[in-house]
Amino acid sequence: MAAAVKKAPQRASIRHPKSPSRGKVKVFTDVPGWKDLIKEDNRRHPVSDTSSSIFGAISTLRFTLSVLAVVCILTLYVGHVYATRSLLSDVHAQRKENLSLRLQYNRTKGVYDAATGPAVIYRRAKTLGLEEKMISGPIVRISQR
Repeated sequence: MAAAVKKAPQRASIRHPKSPSRGKVKVFTDVPGWKDLIKEDNRRHPVSDTSSSIFGAISTLRFTLSVLAVVCILTLYVGHVYATRSLLSDVHAQRKENLSLRLQYNRTKGVYDAATGPAVIYRRAKTLGLEEKMISGPIVRISQR
């Protein structure tokens, strides 16, 4: 039964020398080599994609370009909003100026119409001594051929 129990491996290569020797090279015999390390168990396992996020599936370049595209679109949108606001304020200023010009035109036209209207002309004609009467002459006939 003692043969069936296996002992843990001991490092026989590490020895404590009685006197320190500086010129000798120690040779370790039970240190694993490179060929001992390469086994099927020790190889790298591929990372499973099921547990990765959406950002893990996108490459860095594609992600950077996507972020730049979103930033450019937002910048263009904000610029468009400010340009539209500026244009709207210009339109309001032009409408206000148009309204004031129409009011000024209507006032000037009213003054002109008041100065040249038929009532004013008849009154001035009477002050000049002109009489109002219809001139009747012979009847003009237009013949059609």
